[in-house]
Amino acid sequence: MKTIASVLKHALAVGAALAMAAGAAEAQERRLIPSREFTLRVDSKGEKPAFRLLWVSRDAGKSWKQARDAGVSEDWGEWAEGVIRCKITVPEDGIYDFHPQLGDSVSNRTPEPRPGQAADARFRVEVRLPVKAPRLAWEDPAGPVEWRGGQEVVVKWHALDPDFKEGSAELQYQVDGAPWLPVAAGLEATASFGWIVPNVETLNLRLRIRAQLAKKA
Repeated sequence: MKTIASVLKHALAVGAALAMAAGAAEAQERRLIPSREFTLRVDSKGEKPAFRLLWVSRDAGKSWKQARDAGVSEDWGEWAEGVIRCKITVPEDGIYDFHPQLGDSVSNRTPEPRPGQAADARFRVEVRLPVKAPRLAWEDPAGPVEWRGGQEVVVKWHALDPDFKEGSAELQYQVDGAPWLPVAAGLEATASFGWIVPNVETLNLRLRIRAQLAKKA
């Protein structure tokens, strides 16, 4: 028996340059949030606040707008033991500063933010959704298996993103860290292939499937 470790190598390294809206020093002070829906914790040590309003800045505190005017949704939760949470939904990626304004049912309220006023560090965030890179994944085998030399097997894989050039996939294998050897080319990014396992003595044979990214129009 020969143990063949089946491993997938990514098609291509896909990089993405992300433009930072804030400088390096400021970016370090911001909490990175990989979702456009998140919750902020606001401390309110006094009585239960009857008035709750969220202010938003998109320019690091140079100007402030109420959340509804900034296209930001605010959903305040219940006050409990000096803490109230606000569920926030923002319309797009970018930097956001928040200023919660609380008060009672009369007119006693914390101050509104002034133009040029920096937000509390706890309320400075950068929203950035994860970059989705095209990649391939094995279906069969999905992990290490034992094959015999000369055995006929069927290997399967699929693309997790459709942005691959048609007929560009190439199946290869490697024995004991030696150079990769071709099995077949001209395959699709989602396909299967019948393969006869090479008759070699090894406990370390690896498979990989590669494909070219499609050119953007």
